Amino acid sequence: MPFPILRTPFVVFSEIISLLEPNEIVTASFCSKKVRRLLRKHHRRREPLNWRLYMIKHECWGQADIITKPHERKRKSVLTAKHISEARHESEHELIQTNEYKRGFSLELPVLYFEDWETGSEMIVDYVSDLFNLDVYGLVTDRNGIWAIDWINNRQEKMLVGIELLKNDLYDWCGDAELDYILRDKCVADYYILEDIVSENFRFNELELVEKAHVVDDRYSDEEMTRCLDGYTIQRHDGVKATIHFGIRYFVMFVWQRSVFQKVL
Repeated sequence: MPFPILRTPFVVFSEIISLLEPNEIVTASFCSKKVRRLLRKHHRRREPLNWRLYMIKHECWGQADIITKPHERKRKSVLTAKHISEARHESEHELIQTNEYKRGFSLELPVLYFEDWETGSEMIVDYVSDLFNLDVYGLVTDRNGIWAIDWINNRQEKMLVGIELLKNDLYDWCGDAELDYILRDKCVADYYILEDIVSENFRFNELELVEKAHVVDDRYSDEEMTRCLDGYTIQRHDGVKATIHFGIRYFVMFVWQRSVFQKVL
């Protein structure tokens, strides 16, 4: 920012911030404690942002992503946590040492390097949540990150809205305990996207089956993608409908928005 932003009137300051992308705001917040306080104060004085904060925890890195428009699908990464070993290719003078981590910058966002990158994943989510005054909306993780569900639900009053469970290519797991926990317990408020592998003996009981007829070529489309699903239509006890497609050692679930489901039928 090529001007003395700390002395800028608040109205002008607000206009400047409105021109910045979320990752640019996070990057600016690391300039100094005063800048961070100004940005934090700005997001508490205005109306709550209609943004969605996602915690990403997959394989050996963590990330905080934001969606700025409710109907937008593409997430924007704003802050990343990695293990300190990932910083070995960096020159030491390019990293800023703090008490808890080393900080570097990629082309688009800050990268924080931790001895314990799982703790780092929590810290970056807390940082972004506090900066923008946002609760965590969604979790994208693999089986190693199932613990984050309870961590998120315990840190905020609003329940985690959704979870996307990814396959971890570093581990050939097909145990059922983690999926059992996600599906049997009320872990999230709205949606599940499951892309992992399950065992041959896994049973999806306790999901209320309301329609057993085969659903052929259901389609959900938007500006970016068209997805076709063959499977069964199921309904949870609270009325949420989904289409599932499964075979030996895999299971895919697509949770429908009520209005979209009605249009398809």
